[in-house]
Amino acid sequence: MIEEYLLLAAFLLIFIFIITLAIWIFKITKKQRKELKNNPPQEADIDEPQTEPIVKTVKVIDQYCGTKVVGVKQPKAIEEFFITFQEIDGNIFNLAVPKECYDGFEIGQEGKLSVVNGELYGFKLNT
Repeated sequence: MIEEYLLLAAFLLIFIFIITLAIWIFKITKKQRKELKNNPPQEADIDEPQTEPIVKTVKVIDQYCGTKVVGVKQPKAIEEFFITFQEIDGNIFNLAVPKECYDGFEIGQEGKLSVVNGELYGFKLNT
């Protein structure tokens, strides 16, 4: 008989805990919804004009590629391709390039590199 009352009391405590937790979560989300309503997130300007290409005289000093895994529920392997360039003043930097362009570069090539928004825009070999 006492075990039945203890079991009933345990169920009631668990029920009260779950209701309290649900009310607490509702209040937090209500506060966040109110903040979002008062301060909506800024929308990105998709039609932002591209900046002018930055042109640098460079030399290709290395090429490498790798694979990174993205996603948690459905992981996916993505290949990344990079070219390492050296400017005339000795500054060295890496630039991600599309797979289609990666094989067009060779170590030792020199030329004019055009970059727009941090991405490869073009490469013209010195003749």
